[in-house]
Amino acid sequence: MSSFQSLKGKRDARTASSRHGVGATAAPAGAGAPATTAPAGAELAPSAVSAAPSAPADVEMATEEPKAAAATAPPASGSLDASAYPDLEPPLAIRSTPDRGRGLFATTAVITAGHAVRKDWSGTTLLSTTPRVAVLSLAHLQTRCSNCFKETKMSRCAKCKALHYCSAACQRADWPAHKPECAALDRIRGMWARTFPDKAKNGRDNSWVVSDAGRAVARMCWARKAARDATGRDPDWWAGVAAMESHAKTLDEAATMKLAGQVQHIRHYLNAAVPSANPDVLEPADMADFGFKSASELLDMCSAFSVNSFTLSAPDLTPIGVATSPVCALFNHSCEPNAVVVFPRGGKDMQVVAISDIRPGEEVLTSYIDVSLPYAERQKDLSERYGFDCKCSLCEQNADLAWVDPRWSVLHPGCKEDGRGRMPDLRHDGEATVKCAACGDTFGINVPALRVLIERGKATLAKDEAGGLDYATAGPELSPIITALQKLVPSSTYPLLPLLRLQVLTLTPPTELSVWEFAIGQLRTAISGAREAHPANHPTIAVMMAELAKLLSMDTDQLGQTGITPVRQAGQQQVIERVGRLLDAVRALREAVAACKAAFGRGGGDVGAEMGKLLLQCEEELEMLRRR
Repeated sequence: MSSFQSLKGKRDARTASSRHGVGATAAPAGAGAPATTAPAGAELAPSAVSAAPSAPADVEMATEEPKAAAATAPPASGSLDASAYPDLEPPLAIRSTPDRGRGLFATTAVITAGHAVRKDWSGTTLLSTTPRVAVLSLAHLQTRCSNCFKETKMSRCAKCKALHYCSAACQRADWPAHKPECAALDRIRGMWARTFPDKAKNGRDNSWVVSDAGRAVARMCWARKAARDATGRDPDWWAGVAAMESHAKTLDEAATMKLAGQVQHIRHYLNAAVPSANPDVLEPADMADFGFKSASELLDMCSAFSVNSFTLSAPDLTPIGVATSPVCALFNHSCEPNAVVVFPRGGKDMQVVAISDIRPGEEVLTSYIDVSLPYAERQKDLSERYGFDCKCSLCEQNADLAWVDPRWSVLHPGCKEDGRGRMPDLRHDGEATVKCAACGDTFGINVPALRVLIERGKATLAKDEAGGLDYATAGPELSPIITALQKLVPSSTYPLLPLLRLQVLTLTPPTELSVWEFAIGQLRTAISGAREAHPANHPTIAVMMAELAKLLSMDTDQLGQTGITPVRQAGQQQVIERVGRLLDAVRALREAVAACKAAFGRGGGDVGAEMGKLLLQCEEELEMLRRR
């Protein structure tokens, strides 16, 4: 069987500070420039600042700039839309509605995976674009390339010592955006090192680095300034940024003061790129130099970034940073989306894929949050982060007291129909009476006990999101909560669903056969719950199915339970057992490939490609065993 590679922590961007988003290939090196990856721990040297456009020293610039793609004007859109959104083309068009404002609508029917006419089972890619800006979060700056975002062998920028690149080619490609940023980060690092010399001795400490949101906004400002300095006017893409919705004028006083503080930080950061006689004194930048006519314009832009940014994710949905795309920001929200925003091949390849059929004239909707959360959690996230109350079909269904939401329900013990009831009010003291939606009988729930379990589960998830959960020792913390919750709520209910997936991650890769079997069982339970809590063809389900397929394709001989026996020396019973395991793996891999194609579009992205390769390996081994 194929050997199993360690599954890394793959988690949904459940509480990311940007829209829920469910690698650029470097150009060939110029003559004389080696195209090899720098050795681990090496540093790539940036160029000295000069009047002419420059690349990192020791890296030659390509002789030709790539040509920009021709802009395609969308149907029924004005001149602003045509120039601001060059990637927008049929079957999408911008339209306005009285209740939702601007949005994107299908001009023709969109058929998704599962239809006879779609024999390849691929989801329909509605939009392919590159984010206007995308940056890694602090946690990933040292492990991923800041240009292609791949996780591989890294070399650090020799000047700023904050960003890392996988090759000189990637550093060269990112240099136009990184050049002012490099100078600013270098100056800030120097100020930090002089203030905290003991911390500065640790070369891995990057606590001084500006936040991902601050770096992203600054990159847009520097790019705008560079274009204005070169041409005397704003770049064409700025119209899309300026058109993004801002909430600055509707914020309360406390939120306005917080936003104003962030703006001041950005102004100081921008000015850090400018040489100064006193490197320890930072003055705020004059934003007129960056094209802003007033303080309110800058407030609006920073607010718009916060409202319209997306979670930058790896192909397996691991959150790795933040990205902004003005055209993707046009999609309105629904907790029952008919499309998803994904990065199927990593890097800057951002796509919107239809996951259900869409009629001509129907609005294309994505989700800004994790749709597997219960109603109250979703409404809280949307209100606090985006300033609106959702009235989509799923949220409206919550008002139906006869409806039991799989995301927030309790099990009816002993019900022959596997019945469930609505989650009782957790503020209730004592026992609550709940009606089973399947058999109609009532049953009691110990609310205080259930409340304690749910709060413990949420606290564990929060601990993991903050990076404080040690997977090697998390078992004793997770197991009692999950075991108790599984007796009270279905696997589709929050927080049991994310806890199940987290538990599998802490067990991966398994070192014993019993752990392998347990992890497979828990992951199957989680997938069953995810199918109820997510729309069909959702990327989260596809990734979970891929994780299951990888576990099933694992060579259990490597778990230390038995010695590794060559196929030609294996006994008949061992061969039969291997064939059975391989058949399970092949079936799961085929299902995972189909799910990835439906969720990530043609080819299934990097996850689908990985499953396809693993499928071929398992099929080849299965054929070899059958020939014995």
